Amino acid sequence: MKTKAHHKVVSWLGVIVSIAIGVGLTFLGDMGARLAGVWSLSVSLIAIIIAWRQPQSSAPAASRTSRKPRPRRNLSTTRKRIIAAASALALGAASYLLYSIIAHPPDINVGPLDVQDGNDMMEGTFAVIKVPDSAFERRFLTLRFTLQNPSGAGSCITPAEVDLIPIVDRIPRGEHTALRKRPDEPVKLYLGHARKQVLIKAVLHEADLACRVNFAVTEAVLHN
Repeated sequence: MKTKAHHKVVSWLGVIVSIAIGVGLTFLGDMGARLAGVWSLSVSLIAIIIAWRQPQSSAPAASRTSRKPRPRRNLSTTRKRIIAAASALALGAASYLLYSIIAHPPDINVGPLDVQDGNDMMEGTFAVIKVPDSAFERRFLTLRFTLQNPSGAGSCITPAEVDLIPIVDRIPRGEHTALRKRPDEPVKLYLGHARKQVLIKAVLHEADLACRVNFAVTEAVLHN
């Protein structure tokens, strides 16, 4: 009886831990949600395997109350095939889960970012965005920036655009095909595999030469 009760406690603990892991993965963004789905599939298949591996007794109901060993019957060929297929699926799902965690680590929120020479910008001038060393662990940077008009006069923000050029290990990437964006538009930049330094050059394009604006990065996320 103690052994049976112990098995029940272990089973319930396994269920609780499995649910906790599944819920925890959902807080890791889109990739976490996908991993939660794979985790749920793995747990479900394992549960099916355990259920199908329980051979039913072929003895009469009366004999089940006796203390004699219960006669068992061998698994049928169909049940063996189901167990093999479910085991293969569970192993594949678990392997994919492990691969996803290693190859697709969670996103890193690094915003807002420090900006050099971002104040009183005018047509043709540029600011430099400093990206932290954690960028070395990710291949992409998605950010949002804002422009502010300190004077409050004129229409300086609406027509303004900014070219964003990644400078990885002192080498500009895509300088001739820079991403030109307006304020508050998400910008996805490819960083590759940085080793020493990541900077973003932000060049202002402003039709009104009298305008002066302040540039700031409000959101920044590193991801694969």
